[in-house]
Amino acid sequence: MGKGWAFQATSPSKNKKKITLSHKSQRIISGGNAASDSESDDASAATVGAAQPTRLSTAQDHLGLHRLTFLEQAAFDHHAEKRRKRGSLFFRKKKDKSRKTAHAWSAACSGGDCDWCGRALADKPALYCDNCTKTVHQNVCKDYFDCNKPKPSKTSVAKSLSANSGKSSKRSSVSSQSQSTNSKKQSGCYSPWRRVATKLGVHTSHIYNDDKDGSDHKHDQSNASDDAGVSEWPEVYLTPEQLGDEAIRLGLGACEPDTWAAGAPKGLAKQLGDRETKRQEHIYELILTEKHHCLTIRLMQKMFAEGMVRGAGVSAAQAARMFPRVDELWALHAALLGRLRARQRLAPHVATRLAPHVATVADILADTFAPPAHHKLKAAYGEFCSRHRDAVEVFKECCTREPRLSRFIRKCQQNPLLRKKGVPECVLFVAQRLTKYPLLLEPLLKTAGDDIAERELLQKALCGVKEILVDVDNQVAAKEREDRKLEIYHRIDAKSFANFRGRKFKKSDILQGNRSLKFEGVATLMQGRSKMQTLLVIVLTDVLFFLHDNNNKYTFFTPDNKTGVVSLVKLLVREKAGAEGRGLYLICSGPTEPEMFELRVHRPKDIQTWIQAIRAVVQSCPEEVEESEVGATAPSAEERQRQLDARHENIRLITEIS
Repeated sequence: MGKGWAFQATSPSKNKKKITLSHKSQRIISGGNAASDSESDDASAATVGAAQPTRLSTAQDHLGLHRLTFLEQAAFDHHAEKRRKRGSLFFRKKKDKSRKTAHAWSAACSGGDCDWCGRALADKPALYCDNCTKTVHQNVCKDYFDCNKPKPSKTSVAKSLSANSGKSSKRSSVSSQSQSTNSKKQSGCYSPWRRVATKLGVHTSHIYNDDKDGSDHKHDQSNASDDAGVSEWPEVYLTPEQLGDEAIRLGLGACEPDTWAAGAPKGLAKQLGDRETKRQEHIYELILTEKHHCLTIRLMQKMFAEGMVRGAGVSAAQAARMFPRVDELWALHAALLGRLRARQRLAPHVATRLAPHVATVADILADTFAPPAHHKLKAAYGEFCSRHRDAVEVFKECCTREPRLSRFIRKCQQNPLLRKKGVPECVLFVAQRLTKYPLLLEPLLKTAGDDIAERELLQKALCGVKEILVDVDNQVAAKEREDRKLEIYHRIDAKSFANFRGRKFKKSDILQGNRSLKFEGVATLMQGRSKMQTLLVIVLTDVLFFLHDNNNKYTFFTPDNKTGVVSLVKLLVREKAGAEGRGLYLICSGPTEPEMFELRVHRPKDIQTWIQAIRAVVQSCPEEVEESEVGATAPSAEERQRQLDARHENIRLITEIS
């Protein structure tokens, strides 16, 4: 029997000796002594050989073997874990005691040289840090240095350049799969090796030279891309001076304080008093917001509209749909801002003040918003706001079809004049401007004091603004109803029809003449005590009909023994007594086809809305519709031509939507 078997056959007391020896060898190994594993095994064998072997059962033999093997492995595993916990020099992380200060970036005017690369800023977007007072290129150099760092020596500059080059190449390898193997190796060898090599005194000049070449190459690529952007889309880098002479005269690019008190001379606010100071603040806010509004319109006109047509693959018709009547809006608001700026220049000692004391602007506001001048604002804003949704849809469609447009818009958003606004944001900003004027005029009216003439002018201007808002809102509602009518037209089944005065009423009849959607709603048509049908009630200019929604498709519905289309001529609308306040009657009092329909709305509070809306349409219904529908009088040639033109226009709108 060999040594191994004698070792397994030892008694429990001898096993305890073995365990003690094993723990002793463990302490020797972990303590770093020079005793080897072979010596430890020999000592264990000698100890076991000195004992008298005892015959145990097979289960006890295996149990002793497994226990000893487990304890020995645990000792060595514990030793290996200790070795792993002792970190390697290459993977040890050093705590950064100095926290980096973030840059306080702000838009910088073009001109001068970049403080990092030394190249001219020219017309490229630039940034200025308020903390470290550095002016750098926005797209190239802003990420290559830390804030509030002392000017480094040549060696530290080399290390910083190589580190930043490694980080940038690492980021670019993650975002782009077309990186070369060499650049990946450079970015991968930087993080642990560069710091350790520096501590050990290894010269890293060759690494710096390689990274410096890569960094210069990236600088060249970035500058080349910027130069390509300038040649391809010069509108992207527009400055206030390039927006035109009128924009310069209006001061669209001038730096002005946010409040009147910040730019007024010291002591002037106390001299004027609280009420006059508040009044000057309100006047200054009106002028400043009008300036921002004019700048947005000018950028839409010069940067977006002209840039899209010239180099982004957008046609002039599509640009006109994105920015409807933008030229008229610019002319109207430039005239208003021009008069306000002229009033500022008339203030005494205006050359020494950033926010001059303006006497009054009530006459300018009254001339702009009161009749008859406000008709131009109604027309321009009515079309611009009513086509807001169409403009956004056209823009999204063009971005999907033309990738150049998406790149062009991203480039434009980097211009500090836009403040990262895109086309939808600018269109919404301009469309909401009318709603701001009441909020700007009401404080002026409150601070007008006892000046009756100024109060009358401000009241006149405020009434004109509210009238413009009502008219524009009506135009927007009419455009939404027209879009809804076309949507209903597309959803009606082509084979469906209803009977109206002895002929078929089809979906094409909805677009006939000047018919427009006036009202729609869901109600229940009562055809008996136990027969009810939930339908969509459509009220056009001269007729009313019912539609049934079947799997997102509309079909004309004809009640039992009745006509499916009701003429609005001499139609009576009556509320039904009882019926939980939800019932109404539609009574056709015409001599040809007298009919009566009973409808029940879903909520009692909606019954008056239904009655008033249908009665209003009945009152505005033209009387000659009945005769023209019967065909008693044939339309003239001019009328036929007008109807044909209207039908062509409707067909054009339908094809554009589809």
